[in-house]
Order: sequence, then C-alpha cells, then structure tokens
Amino acid sequence: MIAVLLEDGAAMIGLGVAAIGVTGAAFLHLPWADGGASVAIGLLLMCVAGFLANEVRSLIAGEAAAPSIVEAVRKVVEADPRVETVDDLMSLHLGPRTILFAVTLKFKGDGSGEDIQRAAGELTRKIKQADPRIALVFLRPEA
Repeated sequence: MIAVLLEDGAAMIGLGVAAIGVTGAAFLHLPWADGGASVAIGLLLMCVAGFLANEVRSLIAGEAAAPSIVEAVRKVVEADPRVETVDDLMSLHLGPRTILFAVTLKFKGDGSGEDIQRAAGELTRKIKQADPRIALVFLRPEA
C-alpha cells in the first residue's frame, strides 16, 4: 500500500512540477524552466525509489519487531508463574501485519509433558493477545 501511495503521490507532484516548467518556458519565456522541472522530477523519483528500496530491503533481510512489542511479550512470558527464566526471545516481521516470535524458556519444577504442553498453549495465547500482529509463536522449553 505504501508503494502505491508513494508512486501515485510522486506522479501527481511530478505532473504539477512539469506543468510549472512548461508554463514557465512557454509563457514567461524562461528557457531553463522546462529543464529545471525535468531535473526536479528526476530528483523526486530518485528519492521515492531510494525510500522504497530501503523498505523492501528491510523486509527481505528480516526486520525485528519494535522494541515496545518485544518488551510487551517479554513481560507476558516473565509474568507467568510457571516460567523460571526467559533465555532468548526473537522476533521477525514476516509481512507488514504478521510477526513471528520464538521464545526459549525454562519452566519451573519438573512438570509432566501434559503440564508443559498446557502451559505452552496458554503462553502462546497470551503472547498473541499482546499485539494483534503476532501471528506465530514458537516456544522452546529447555530442560
């Protein structure tokens, strides 16, 4: 959506700049106005292309979730009375509205497999409630 808005916005601004340049050259007899408008349009397009390239690069390379979202998830996990420690918490944007979280943690005590499964399911639900963009949660309990 941002690409469409930027491209359409640049096109509209470019048309306005071109109209000013042609008007200046034709009616005001300023021979440099048309060329100046062309240079200005080129600079505008270079700026838009640079911005879009940076946004696409960050999505391809993988971008972590905002620190506020990561901190909210960490608080949810650490607040659970069954969790002893949070060893690692990683996040990755899979799309503009899709975030993946991977959490390595240690549960307290020697819970059975069913207890750990139940706790993991509840933690997953709580983590997803921390932000509506969190779509996938992977928990890795350590012994």
